[in-house]
Amino acid sequence: MDIQDLEKLIKGRRSIRQWKRQEVPDELLKKAVELATWAPNGGNYQGWRFIIVKQKEMIEKLANAVQSVTDKIASWPEAMSWQEDVKRYRRMPPFSEMPQRV
Repeated sequence: MDIQDLEKLIKGRRSIRQWKRQEVPDELLKKAVELATWAPNGGNYQGWRFIIVKQKEMIEKLANAVQSVTDKIASWPEAMSWQEDVKRYRRMPPFSEMPQRV
């Protein structure tokens, strides 16, 4: 990869805040997991495990668990130093309730 391609890749990165309601094709999920295994890791350990969750009910349970832990951590006295970050995060809907991407 030349430096111009790398620059384009880095500068073209974006965050997605809204999602389509359609299911992601299995082949695309498999390819994404395959590419994720190429991520750098310490000592070539490769200790990761990937779990693909497609059931809406399970995604909602995961979102609720993440929200619960986030709320608990935000209530700790140690969290007072990053309250602005907590407020910003709480204004965003959970990932299970993201509006449809257009």
